[in-house]
Amino acid sequence: MIADKKTLVLIGLLIIAQAGFARVSAVKSQAAKQDSVFQVCQDSLSKLRRISLNADEQFMRFNTNEKLIDYWFETLRRKGSEKYNFNKLDSMYIVTSPDNKLRIVTWHILNDDRTHDYFGIVQAYSERHDDYVVYELHDKSDQLKKPEYEMLRNGDWFGALYYDIIQVKKSKNFIQDILGNQRTYYTLLGWNGKDFKTDLKLIEVAYLQSNGDIVLGHTLFRTRDYRLRRIMFEYSDRASMSMKYEKQYKIIEEKEKQNSSRRRRNKPEPPDVSNRSADFEAQKAEKKKKEKEPELVPEKMIIFQRLIYTRPELEGIPSQRIPHPEDYAAFIFEDGRWTYYNNIDAFNDPSKKDGYKRTYDSKQLFSP
Repeated sequence: MIADKKTLVLIGLLIIAQAGFARVSAVKSQAAKQDSVFQVCQDSLSKLRRISLNADEQFMRFNTNEKLIDYWFETLRRKGSEKYNFNKLDSMYIVTSPDNKLRIVTWHILNDDRTHDYFGIVQAYSERHDDYVVYELHDKSDQLKKPEYEMLRNGDWFGALYYDIIQVKKSKNFIQDILGNQRTYYTLLGWNGKDFKTDLKLIEVAYLQSNGDIVLGHTLFRTRDYRLRRIMFEYSDRASMSMKYEKQYKIIEEKEKQNSSRRRRNKPEPPDVSNRSADFEAQKAEKKKKEKEPELVPEKMIIFQRLIYTRPELEGIPSQRIPHPEDYAAFIFEDGRWTYYNNIDAFNDPSKKDGYKRTYDSKQLFSP
């Protein structure tokens, strides 16, 4: 009798296991089928993009681009598309936030006069509808007199190719901070080929409304001008400016260290008695040297090359501004703001050959 019960239990366990395996297999099969569908979509998008890039006639490039936009809408409205990365698409920039609530696809079309037209598609999570929404971005850069101060809504956008997205959180106000309610902000790094003389690099802060609409341009920068909603660097189109988000070193000078610890009373260090015959002046000089050495603190930051003019007499002409190869500044997210720092060590020490010396000018545009 006992043996029969054991047999029945074993049979029951086998049935449950087989059912579980069947469910897992079904899920895997469904996922594989979905992946194959999006692979086909990706191939079609890639073909349309190549035609819009390589067509000789401008009207053909734009006609194909209209089909490309329509196909993006069709693809991103498919269920499960938010989980597919589309990482094999050429000449299109796709950034996805770490929380998977925002994806932006950007690309451009070259006009016959060497200017660019920019296009963008947003796939965003709507808390109100508990689903993803898809909509187009419309480039309004030509209509913005002072784009650094403009907040853009309803799909309006300063056209750019976004190549990185950084997710940060900040409370809307003091009360929300106490309650622990924080809004998620998405910081975008982008490039814009302004015209045949200059290019732009920009830092754009965005957030999502409850219906999934994106708001572009937010005063999240701690600089001399607290009204800035986006940071823009304009420089010669013959140059290439580096701007990326990575871990580098913030330089803390001795004065800053003293200020940060001015309220603490430090006990005097005991005299060095390890070698009474050592030269006193040498010890004193070594101690003074150590005190002056700045501290290097590793931080994640938006680090970028500082811009200089090719010649002093050309100051004020953006097309004559180029990035310095060995001088960097950065924005570091501190206390809910992107704070500007010009004391940055980017592993690129100034070359002794050109006699260049780092200067940390507090009167620069982005100085805190």
